[in-house]
Amino acid sequence: MRKIFKMVIILFILIPFLALPQFGFTEDYTTGERVSKEEKKKTKEEAKKAKKKEAVKMEEVVVTATRSPKSVEEVFADVDVVTQKDIENSSANNVDDILRRLGGVDIRRYSDVGFGPPISVYIRGIGGSKRVMLMMDGVPLNSPITGFLNFNQFQLSS
Repeated sequence: MRKIFKMVIILFILIPFLALPQFGFTEDYTTGERVSKEEKKKTKEEAKKAKKKEAVKMEEVVVTATRSPKSVEEVFADVDVVTQKDIENSSANNVDDILRRLGGVDIRRYSDVGFGPPISVYIRGIGGSKRVMLMMDGVPLNSPITGFLNFNQFQLSS
């Protein structure tokens, strides 16, 4: 009986020590030569740079919407409506100044002369002339042929 009691006590003492992780006793594998901390740091930095360089393939984004006017209640997506009162209370000089104030909207004005779109609109990271359609009073602002935007044709005073 005493032997069994001693064995039980020894097991209760040894089992917790055996269950603990042995991280303190591990070392990095080397080929027999000493590796300095600076060299380890360099290899870690190189590994991080290599990870950043790897291309990330993302899933295809498909956005469906109607190109016809609908009330805000009928649309199942986030909709920002800019009213005349909002325009009057702002100190904006043109349409792109007003749109810049909306959350998730980024407008890049390149040039009014030359090739390419003078203005690119990005909404929540999606942009380009064919992917974003802006409407004013139910009329699309995008060019029907190119899809580009020309905010210069719209005056805020009118």
